[in-house]
Amino acid sequence: MSKKVTHLLVLLITIMAMPLSAAFAQRQGDASSLNTENLKMLGAYIDVPSMDTTPVEFTVGNVHYKAPRNYIANMDNYKGGPQSSVTFRVAFPDFEPLNEKTKDCLTLALAFRPQGCIQVNFWIGNGEPLISDDDHFKNGSGSFLSQIPKQGPYGYEMYESGGGASSIETYRKKANGHTLVIDCLVHDIPRNPKAVCTKYFSPLPSGNVISYNFYLSQLEYVEQIDKGIRDLVNSFTLTGGKQ
Repeated sequence: MSKKVTHLLVLLITIMAMPLSAAFAQRQGDASSLNTENLKMLGAYIDVPSMDTTPVEFTVGNVHYKAPRNYIANMDNYKGGPQSSVTFRVAFPDFEPLNEKTKDCLTLALAFRPQGCIQVNFWIGNGEPLISDDDHFKNGSGSFLSQIPKQGPYGYEMYESGGGASSIETYRKKANGHTLVIDCLVHDIPRNPKAVCTKYFSPLPSGNVISYNFYLSQLEYVEQIDKGIRDLVNSFTLTGGKQ
């Protein structure tokens, strides 16, 4: 068997064993030991949560951050340094990271999470080129079925686009000093409360952007979620960008 074929088989075995390896590494507090370079060679995207509270220093774009490891779910290099983007996972409403108290909320599949658990996933990305929330809304408005909004819940305007399995509801509201623009992919009639909603590429003062997702049934909490995420990212931000 050639060295090339042997190496490929090792990579495939690594991929298949990854969920067990990730869980084991989490329990051992040594998630950084996983070979993420091999995973990236096959295009794998594996979250590697950890209860380790050791701070990790990293950069996204030209902004320098420092965050405890147990806030981080995914990054290019868990040892720190330059990253293309970084994903974080916390429990709402206290924005607590992975620990003994939050582990069921932040690690179990949706059907097995404790009652009242709201898991928040958000990520920081490079903001070049930087586009405002209002311009994001304007760029997508051409696909709306009507430019006249419906009255949505919790003070949101609601616009509809697409149809059938690709129906999208866009919610807009001024909050926290900027415009909240939320896209929800709504598959079912009646509307599925577990439809996934996403806030895409919202600018930060540093010049980078944040994105996050949640379920349609959690729309009432989005103003609090948005503010909590921004406050948390601000607490992680050291230097750089446009601040």
